[in-house]
Amino acid sequence: MPEPLPKTMADRGTFWTQAPDWRSVVLQYDSWTARPVLGLHRLLVSGNLDAALGMFAPAVPSIGLWQVAAGSVHPIRVGRDRMLLTAAKPLVATPGWNASGFAVSPATDAYVTIEISGPGLRALVSEMTFADLEEGSPSAATLVCGQQALLHRVDEQTARIHVEAPLGTYVWHWLETR
Repeated sequence: MPEPLPKTMADRGTFWTQAPDWRSVVLQYDSWTARPVLGLHRLLVSGNLDAALGMFAPAVPSIGLWQVAAGSVHPIRVGRDRMLLTAAKPLVATPGWNASGFAVSPATDAYVTIEISGPGLRALVSEMTFADLEEGSPSAATLVCGQQALLHRVDEQTARIHVEAPLGTYVWHWLETR
């Protein structure tokens, strides 16, 4: 006889995979390591990206798919007129429209960033996405584990995946099953 339905049928949250404790979770395998990047400050910018870069990250180019980020602010291109700025230190900005032709939205809690490093990085990322990493793209947006994400590197053997916070658990669980 099948198990009876739980008494908490109204609480659909009991059916979902439990979110990891992002403060302490780390995956360590033979050829790669994954960990969340905590404390990043994020702004989503739409509109005149050159003007926004001039204000938040002068002389730093926006980065696309699989490109290596440099500097303390990473301007990650999402599309032609949108980018996600990430930084370890707070980015000071007034939310809303800027007279220079761009809009700013706070996005610090909107994303989970997972950093993967090690000699097996390339093979793992090739399994995670269908994107042609050699060809690249001006936009870092791609599907990672079937979910919309931003993918770039911080050095030759370290990549960062920025995924919307509710999907972070899914991507992390995918990594756990490797």
